Amino acid sequence: LAILLIFTLGGCSQMFISDEFQQIVEQASLSPEELWAIEDEYEFVSNMSMYIAEKCGYGSNLDALSHEEQVFYFVQTLEMEVNCGGFWQFLFNADEDILVNAASALSEIGAEKTASICKNAFSAFEEEIPTSRAARMLFLSKIGMEECYEILAEFDEAFFAYEEDLNSLNYAYVHTNKESFD
Repeated sequence: LAILLIFTLGGCSQMFISDEFQQIVEQASLSPEELWAIEDEYEFVSNMSMYIAEKCGYGSNLDALSHEEQVFYFVQTLEMEVNCGGFWQFLFNADEDILVNAASALSEIGAEKTASICKNAFSAFEEEIPTSRAARMLFLSKIGMEECYEILAEFDEAFFAYEEDLNSLNYAYVHTNKESFD
């Protein structure tokens, strides 16, 4: 029996994967050749996202990625976190590298409006948000989840309006930089 257990602790999602489930995920992973053969934009971006996340150990080894792969990973991680719990979740969960590079990664794929939303969300607090994850978690916890949600609500709404099609921009970015994705 494969088990995937997800729970929330203080707003921070944690995922525990059984060995059997991990094997299923690894078997479902596509090779680079299979990835590049996918014609459907959404399916391609989804599968490339999984491939890149696995390649870098889900962010634990960003040095394994080219610059272009890092850009793609930062954008995908930002979008996943914001879609799951708004900017509060992103700010609470993001590693320092992702936090520091998310807005510039959005700009690099051509998502200037979304990059601006992120920059504004990151500067919405009276004090500067710490880049260190531990310090940032403490900072956000002191403010409180409800107040954080109130501060960030307008940026969540702006992000969720999706004025820019991040999926299409990611797809184009990856294909334009194909030689940097292996």
